[in-house]
Amino acid sequence: ALPIWRPLLQISRIQIEEYAAFFKLEYITDESNSDTKYLRNFVRHSVIPLLSKWDNNIITKVLNFNLHLQQLLAITDEVSTNDLAECSIDGLNINLELFKKLSNERQTNVLSQFIKKNNIALPSNRQLVEFVKQATTSSWDSKPQLKLSSEILLIKYKNNIFINEK
Repeated sequence: ALPIWRPLLQISRIQIEEYAAFFKLEYITDESNSDTKYLRNFVRHSVIPLLSKWDNNIITKVLNFNLHLQQLLAITDEVSTNDLAECSIDGLNINLELFKKLSNERQTNVLSQFIKKNNIALPSNRQLVEFVKQATTSSWDSKPQLKLSSEILLIKYKNNIFINEK
């Protein structure tokens, strides 16, 4: 996935409008920006003004929280990449015994990383958690499977987890 760069995220709309007015810049406002049937606009036009009455710094706090969350996600990606490298001997399979040594949360993240690394759309977290449960508790010769698409399965068999394309 390509990173999204949002250089003006920390700058308020009022600041941007003041800047544009000061330098006599013309800009276009998308008509949909005022339509509150869209959640983002409802939040922008109804929820944020209400919260701002309660706390003048709410926007800064939300933006800081968002930045902190992005940092935590970057750390999570780094850990899951390292975990996947340690659990995958050949890059094509996940060794089940090494996988079982991780916490349930890290196991789920390893599977997410493994699926993303293979350029496959992620299933829901609930499906991943259920697959982890089945893969780590099933008998040696059982084959729990998770359907990733009409053509692709995530399969646990014997001591490996792998992706199988039909």
